[in-house]
Amino acid sequence: MDGKVPDPALGAESKLRSTHNNYLTLPVIFVMISNHYPSTYGHPHAWLVLLGMFAIGAFTRVFFNMKNSGKFMGWMIPVAILAYIGLAVATAPKALPAPDTNGEAVTWSQVEPIIQTHCVSCHSATPTDDIFKVAPNGVVYDTPEDVQRKASLIKTRAVDTPSMPFGNKTGMTDAERALLGAWIDEGAVIP
Repeated sequence: MDGKVPDPALGAESKLRSTHNNYLTLPVIFVMISNHYPSTYGHPHAWLVLLGMFAIGAFTRVFFNMKNSGKFMGWMIPVAILAYIGLAVATAPKALPAPDTNGEAVTWSQVEPIIQTHCVSCHSATPTDDIFKVAPNGVVYDTPEDVQRKASLIKTRAVDTPSMPFGNKTGMTDAERALLGAWIDEGAVIP
């Protein structure tokens, strides 16, 4: 409008950004929903899981780009599916060794210190954690009944996938996780 010639470098940069957006769409969607999959972000090598998801997602997007340009490369979909399955198998939670209980049932008195040490600082009506000032998702473990009600969730988040405590900031050990899991498997009996 004012007679200036457009800078072609800006057009090239815009095309580059558009290309990035195109290939990163599927991986970014996964990242947005990944908080529903604790085996990914709770994995000890979560950054590698994320890198794998980005690579496979971008590869999948190549398939769609090729298909939309008239080049159907059907072999790409089975390869992407196998890659996703391989990543899922590689990141599957490992079973914890059974706790040494001498054949006796795990009791609440054995589990309560684990809950107090590793869970209650965040999951309480009055959290003492330096980050969480309100119990995440309103989940509190102030009473044995609170813990018993959420036993299956605790097993999923703290035993099956070590995504809790958040970032394992309290240093929960595999032995503690196994003991907690055994108590839950035995029915989460409280006094």
